Amino acid sequence: MPLRIAERLFPWLAALIALTIGWMGIGEVFETGDRPHRVPTVMFSLGIFLLFGVTAASVWWRLRIRRLAALSCSACTALYAISMLREGWDFPFLGPILLTFVATVTVLGLIVGIVEPERAIRGAQGTS
Repeated sequence: MPLRIAERLFPWLAALIALTIGWMGIGEVFETGDRPHRVPTVMFSLGIFLLFGVTAASVWWRLRIRRLAALSCSACTALYAISMLREGWDFPFLGPILLTFVATVTVLGLIVGIVEPERAIRGAQGTS
């Protein structure tokens, strides 16, 4: 049961993160003309956009790479959650909401990445 919920929610949340980071990267591109030191930021946002986008697509289409991609996304979101806890956040209202969102994506990604669908189906049916 948790695997089904995770497989339905996680790709949508990963796609949401991918689109948000991609949009922020596009915004940086338009400001990079005057400031070439922002190019690494744009490249990093492109990499995160591709990672989360490929992960969302692989979970939706049940590709073989979905478990590794989900674990990679979970590692990224877990590191971001840890940095939020250590460094704090700028907005007092938005910070806890963002931390809850990131923690949810981390847990759902771990469920998708760790639980094998065949074992989850056998366990739900009661056969071994």
